[in-house]
Amino acid sequence: MDHQTISRKGGVFFNTKNTQERPAPTPLTEPKSSLERAFIKAYLNSKGFTWQGLNTLPKKHARRLRIAASIYASCQLAEIEARSCLVDEMHAIFNS
Repeated sequence: MDHQTISRKGGVFFNTKNTQERPAPTPLTEPKSSLERAFIKAYLNSKGFTWQGLNTLPKKHARRLRIAASIYASCQLAEIEARSCLVDEMHAIFNS
């Protein structure tokens, strides 16, 4: 039986069977990641904090702020997605 080996070197996955390389997935590399980071930054700024400043807080408090900022960013992205779908539906109705 022919087995393939997949190893990780320097952040790149290497498949020894067909020698294709792919970059390893990294956090926040999605198309909307910069927008998500901006929403997180805006939330933290509205609470008087910065991302770097969270390191000076007690772990429990910093974790709560990170979670709240993430929820805020997710809600904002969901709202943008919903508005985009609504615009697409309106275009479909008016163009048919």
